[in-house]
Amino acid sequence: MREISLEEFVDEVYEDYKENPDTEYIFFLGAGCSKSSGIKLASELAREWYEKLKKQKSKFNRFNKLNKIKNIDKDVQNFGNLYFQIFETLFPTPLAQQKEIQRITENSIPSLGYYVLSELMQLPPFNMAITTNFDNLIQDALIYSGNKRALVITHQDLAKFIKRDHTPLITKIHGDAHLHPFNNSKDTKDIPEDLRIAIQGLFINTKVIFIGYKGNDVSIAKLLEGCKRIDQVYWLSSSHPKDIVLEEWWNKQSIKTFIEERDFDKIMSLIKSKFNLSKPNFDKIVKKLETSYEKAIEEEIEDLESIREENKTFIDYVILANTYYAQHEYDKAIETYKKSLEFEPNNSAIYNSIGASYHMNKEYKEAIKSYKKSIEFDPNNESAYNNLAIVHHIEGDMNKSIESSMKAIEINSEFADAYDVLGRAYAAKEMYEIAFENYNKALKLNPDLKHSYTNLFELQLIIHNKIDSQIEEEFINRFSTSMEFEMLKILENIVNDKVVDVFSWLDKYKYDKFDWNFSELDNWIKNMQNKNMKEKLLEVVEIFKSKST
Repeated sequence: MREISLEEFVDEVYEDYKENPDTEYIFFLGAGCSKSSGIKLASELAREWYEKLKKQKSKFNRFNKLNKIKNIDKDVQNFGNLYFQIFETLFPTPLAQQKEIQRITENSIPSLGYYVLSELMQLPPFNMAITTNFDNLIQDALIYSGNKRALVITHQDLAKFIKRDHTPLITKIHGDAHLHPFNNSKDTKDIPEDLRIAIQGLFINTKVIFIGYKGNDVSIAKLLEGCKRIDQVYWLSSSHPKDIVLEEWWNKQSIKTFIEERDFDKIMSLIKSKFNLSKPNFDKIVKKLETSYEKAIEEEIEDLESIREENKTFIDYVILANTYYAQHEYDKAIETYKKSLEFEPNNSAIYNSIGASYHMNKEYKEAIKSYKKSIEFDPNNESAYNNLAIVHHIEGDMNKSIESSMKAIEINSEFADAYDVLGRAYAAKEMYEIAFENYNKALKLNPDLKHSYTNLFELQLIIHNKIDSQIEEEFINRFSTSMEFEMLKILENIVNDKVVDVFSWLDKYKYDKFDWNFSELDNWIKNMQNKNMKEKLLEVVEIFKSKST
């Protein structure tokens, strides 16, 4: 076995590519590559599931008995070794297992390493990746960076399409999170024959680069045992294959190289520099998508407008009005919604939409009339009550806002948005404990309510001059960040005498606007005793207000 440094490895691959452009490489990626993208390792997931299993006491006790666990700290050296046992105990059905895999992977964003790989895969010698991961990080990086799309093999029925050509190829050995992933001990023991044979054909005379892979899959060991003509193996990890399933296969390899480095982003960053790979032009991609979307909207409007008035149906008017609304053409939306009422004069949903259009046009009196009309035709229209509560809040009538929110909750006790609006009204009345309760209730019912988090953070900032770190971590894990969140963090840093960079925030969100009611923050600053801090906050908040709709 040969051992070289990371720098030597990158130099060697680069020079080989330059001297022998027909050399073929395969990147074999394991779970370690996705850690910096927010996906936990097997050992971390197993520990998390073990904690969840504690809530099912009888099942938890039986699991410990079967696995001879009396003291978790003494009896479990590596939770990763219990991955399948815990997973299959906590999620006993295939559907439950698939949903959990989807949950783990759904909010992941490609890290630097995946973006570099997406650029490298545009070069034919490096356009092939094989992975044991369920996530979509490789194909996401290819799409987000505007690179040539890959053919993605997610199932054995697609094995006949596996071949090396100028199209990037991603083969997901254990399947995809959304298409029957092979995620339990039975599924991962064997790779379907058609898929195994097709993959083995790719390894002929190929140099294989293993990154982030532990080497404990029986099915992968069987696959590699059938690969008799691998040109060379590079193994990048914290240690060479030892005391693992793949050890026997590794020992048989005549040309193998170990590189002591497991940081996927670091590895790929060095490759990026050596190969002089360009940074993805995200602005160009976003602009292209926006242009395509705007063109589609324009064509939809033109098609609907071209229909003669006497031939337009109720649905035509509603779709056209909805399109105007989405384009922020609220006057046209109002006019068109009203035309739809000629077909259905008692339609509660249409009056609610008219109210929303007046609301966005800041014609609040007319919005209130329309919402009340909506409620008149459907007394159980929870959305109209909630919208009415929002407008009353804007108008400064917190009692009416609370009354309308309570009515929406009376109709639907699990209406998360209504609790959020109710929380805002109580916060404005400085009834902070009740506001906290309602924000927490909203998030319990719907953890994806981003604005409930930011409303909660604003309240914490006003009362405690700091944001709760645990809830902040929950927010970051779920959403990564947001314009509003970063604004509140800047204010928090000012209050706590930390350095801030407002202009970076402005540059980051130069194309964005956000909807934020600054009244609570204004009152908070107004009552601040520290004159210097007060002036600084006022200055910064004015900058933030310039981005508010």
